[in-house]
Amino acid sequence: MSKEYDKIIKETIRDVSDVLISRVLKIHVAKSNPIEIKLQITDEREADFILNVTTLEGDNFALHIEFQSTNDSDMAYRMMRYWLHITQIYRLPVRQYVFYIGNESLKMPNKITEPKVKYEYDLIDMRDIDCEMFLYSERPQEMIFSILCNFKDKGVTIYVKELLHRIKDLVREETLRGKYIRQIEVMAQLRGLQNEVCKGVEEMALIFDLEEDIRFKQGLEKGLERGLEKGLKQGLRQGLEQGLEQGLEQGLEQGLEQGLEQGLEQGLEQGLERGVRRGLMEGIELVLDVKFGSHGITLMEQIKGIDNIGSLKKIKEHIRKAASVSELIDLINSNRS
Repeated sequence: MSKEYDKIIKETIRDVSDVLISRVLKIHVAKSNPIEIKLQITDEREADFILNVTTLEGDNFALHIEFQSTNDSDMAYRMMRYWLHITQIYRLPVRQYVFYIGNESLKMPNKITEPKVKYEYDLIDMRDIDCEMFLYSERPQEMIFSILCNFKDKGVTIYVKELLHRIKDLVREETLRGKYIRQIEVMAQLRGLQNEVCKGVEEMALIFDLEEDIRFKQGLEKGLERGLEKGLKQGLRQGLEQGLEQGLEQGLEQGLEQGLEQGLEQGLEQGLERGVRRGLMEGIELVLDVKFGSHGITLMEQIKGIDNIGSLKKIKEHIRKAASVSELIDLINSNRS
């Protein structure tokens, strides 16, 4: 799993952790504080969530939650290492849960049984959870998480349409809606449903349309205005210089007239080109920020080195379809060379 893909999944899960704890695990938290632990083993694996929890009933314990997208035959040993680490340092009772969010059937063990050692953690398959627990929430983050659950009698097509309709109705602001659609597409990969989601997005015209975005239009308009003004000034100056030079050879009056005509023509052409380029740059930066956040914005330094309008348009279209920043890097490099 790529770092970017993993990051989007963890951010989405983090947004619904409170609901998982209260509704699925039935733990009623009065207060909690994060416990940061990194196992100092070869992989230095970081835990997904470890909280020091006090419940409304007065119980105090460490709550450890992991999310697993593949069947790991050594998962029980990994969880046991966490148990040892937490109990040794914090001297707290530990409750451990692993939520399985993979597409294959769940078949990894959740216990270790040896002659003098017995260990067990709770293993929950998200496909055993009714999707309606999250789908009919008023929080987009919870709706998105429902794609990992059991659709029951809805079927994939009906469920995807209902999810996208709810996101469209609840999230009116287009850039924010684009962010949630992107999260749905990534989460859908865990269930092998990305094609169905992408098809539904296209049918419902939910794709983020760069040309229709207000900020892009403003950027393009401002870019055209500035580019045209600058191009005209430069063109007039060049035209006068060329006209004077030609005038010395062919006659001052004729040279000035031709020079001014050529200068205006060149100025308009250069001004329009600069304006379109500036508008594209501002629009590209906006969509990179919306889809990929700060990681996407880092590509702007490379993109600013591209002058060709056609190449910038190609990059703009590719950003709308790209699933990750890494997909864009090769395209950008090929257009810079």
